[in-house]
Amino acid sequence: MYVTFEKTRLPSLCAVTGGPGRFWIVPHAHRAVAAARREVRCALEAGGVGEGAADDALLVVSELTTNSIAHALPPVTLRVAVLDQEFIRIEVGDSGAPPPGRRQAGQPADEHGRGNAIVSTVASRTGELTQAGRVTRWAEVPLD
Repeated sequence: MYVTFEKTRLPSLCAVTGGPGRFWIVPHAHRAVAAARREVRCALEAGGVGEGAADDALLVVSELTTNSIAHALPPVTLRVAVLDQEFIRIEVGDSGAPPPGRRQAGQPADEHGRGNAIVSTVASRTGELTQAGRVTRWAEVPLD
């Protein structure tokens, strides 16, 4: 199978063609999260996804991508696909070990530890797949 790389609007992400949905290789830098959100927003708008579902999907993209960049080893990959016109599936993969269970936020002012809870609230289903040294965390967000 051949993989074709496309130039994207943002030099910080590399879009890869092939497979369902859109797939990007995300640089291991926190600034890349904003670029990932912009790319996903454009892809969802082009696919006719409603604003509410797109906003929920972007929140999930932010949380999962941030966690991979902050807590795992590169490369970080991002795939977004609309499944059966019912769900937006977001998959973020990395080369790190799965985090040890869900972390609870400490005090109300604590800025960390809420990402998994946010994803679980917004998504109808979530999961994690470990395979060949890679960890892929995924979530499915219902379409409007």
